[in-house]
Amino acid sequence: MKLHIYTVLVICGLLCALSIPVWATDLATTATLENDPEAVVLLKKLEEKNADVDTIIGQFDQVKQSTLFLEEIQSQGKFYFQKPDKFRCDYLPPNESKNLIVGNTAWLYVPEIKQVEKYQFSSDVNSVERLNRMLLGFGVSTADVLDVYHVTVLKDESSKSVTALRFTPLRKEPAVGFNKVVVWINERHLLPEKIVIDEESGDQTIITMTQIRLNRKISDKIFQPVFPSDVEIIEIY
Repeated sequence: MKLHIYTVLVICGLLCALSIPVWATDLATTATLENDPEAVVLLKKLEEKNADVDTIIGQFDQVKQSTLFLEEIQSQGKFYFQKPDKFRCDYLPPNESKNLIVGNTAWLYVPEIKQVEKYQFSSDVNSVERLNRMLLGFGVSTADVLDVYHVTVLKDESSKSVTALRFTPLRKEPAVGFNKVVVWINERHLLPEKIVIDEESGDQTIITMTQIRLNRKISDKIFQPVFPSDVEIIEIY
C-alpha cells in the first residue's frame, strides 16, 4: 500500500505533531481564538525539556482507519530526527516505504512500485507543512506552533499522568490534508505516547510511539536521498 508523505509530516512537527473541506469555524474566527493557557504551559515545558535534545530515534505502530474501504490498515516502523530539519520515517513490510525530509525537500520511496515522489515545500516559516505532526510532542518552538495551530487541552481524553493536546491548523493551506491532530503527552517523562490524525478525507490515523531514545548518534547516511538506480523519480510541486 502506498503511504502518503503527509501522514509522515505529522510526526516531524512533534519532534523538533493539505485543502480542508470542513472547518468548525472560518479562517477569521479560528485565527482569533485564544489558545488554552494550560496547553501553552505544557508546550513550554516540552520546549524547555527538549532544548538540549539534538536527535530522536523511536519506533511506532500505526493504524489507518479508512472510511472509503471500511478497513483498518496496520503498519509498523521506525523514525529518526536530527535538529534542525532532518527527518526519516521507515515503514516496514508489508507496507514498506521510506520517507525522508531534509530542509524544504521530501522524498517518498515505495520499493514495491520502484517509485520516488519528490516534494518541494514552501519556504514560509509559518507553513503547517514545516511542522511535521509526529514532532509536535517533542518540544518544537512554542511560538512556531502557536503561529500555525490553535491548541487546546482535551479534558475528557486526559488523566493524571497523560494530557491530550489538540492542534487545529489556523490557515487553510493547499497541502495540509488534515482537520486536526491530537497528541497524548506523558506528564512524567514529557514525551508523546500517541498521535491521532483526523484527515480531510474522513480517514483517521492512530500512531503509538515506543522505544524513544534521545541524543543517540545517527549516521549521516540515514538522511541521504539515495535510492536504487532503477527507480522512477516524480517531482511534485
